[in-house]
Amino acid sequence: MKLDEIGARLTAGRQSGQELSPFSRTVIVGASKSAVARMFGVSRAIVQVPRTRRLEVLIRREKRYIIQLTKRKPRLLTQMLTNTLDTRISRSTIRRKRILLTKAVAMARYQFACLWLENTEVLIRSYQKALEEGLLLVYNGTRHFQQDNAKVYTSTSSIEWLLNYCCWWSIDQAQVDKLIDSIPCRLAIVKKARG
Repeated sequence: MKLDEIGARLTAGRQSGQELSPFSRTVIVGASKSAVARMFGVSRAIVQVPRTRRLEVLIRREKRYIIQLTKRKPRLLTQMLTNTLDTRISRSTIRRKRILLTKAVAMARYQFACLWLENTEVLIRSYQKALEEGLLLVYNGTRHFQQDNAKVYTSTSSIEWLLNYCCWWSIDQAQVDKLIDSIPCRLAIVKKARG
């Protein structure tokens, strides 16, 4: 059998840029560049070209399967996704994939971000109005007022409003110290519950 015929059989159905099968590699071991170039019908310059990028671990079919699974079950953990696939794959491979956004969704998110930046003052004012209408009516110093660290709550004008109406001064310092001391324990519980 001639080298050209061997090369034609080895490369049958192979797309350009696709890796050679392990069998094809064993056939060309020990052959010269010229012989390999003749066998596969390519120029000698192409025979030893380095890869342009890393070899992909997942094939298209597996990528589609991952996307379908995550659409069906959005809260599925990456560990469960890696266990469902036949191939050995690390969790970081699945995590690093970019979020699939259509152009319309990406544009809608961008427009929302632009509106959000322009209207933060309006949002802060509406929050303070809600505090005046809802909190001041029932607040008598015996209940604890809590909030998270969202920008609406930590803005300068919101902090001034709270200081003017003395909402913070009614909280006992011992209560604050107790909450600060319990942070490591509460974080451990959140970690154990995974969120």
